[in-house]
Amino acid sequence: MPPPVPTAYPTHTGWWHFYFRGAPKAPFNYTEPNPIEMNPRGTQELEMLKRNCALRRPGREPYDVNEYLTMLIRIDDRSLKKQMVELQQQCCEKCGESLPVTECCFSGEVACWNTWGWHELKLTL
Repeated sequence: MPPPVPTAYPTHTGWWHFYFRGAPKAPFNYTEPNPIEMNPRGTQELEMLKRNCALRRPGREPYDVNEYLTMLIRIDDRSLKKQMVELQQQCCEKCGESLPVTECCFSGEVACWNTWGWHELKLTL
């Protein structure tokens, strides 16, 4: 008759147990972070966010944070689409590919858009 199958983590403490299974792990306690307060340095940004939610609707109920962030994402998306249309009318000086060039064998050379041109699309303060 075969030995019974263990239903819980074995309590063996022999060397082979650690060798094959590793040391027993503590139970994983996950607490979901607040999506806005991602790091302790973000308190300044959180204050700006709350302030702007209120300032964008004077005399009315402030924007909900999710609503405000959704609108900012949509504004950025609209701006990026406009930039992409303008970029696609241009070509890389080095390889002649339509912009934006994501991969290029000339990447790293000064005349290649992939070397410096991507700065046109990055977010800036």
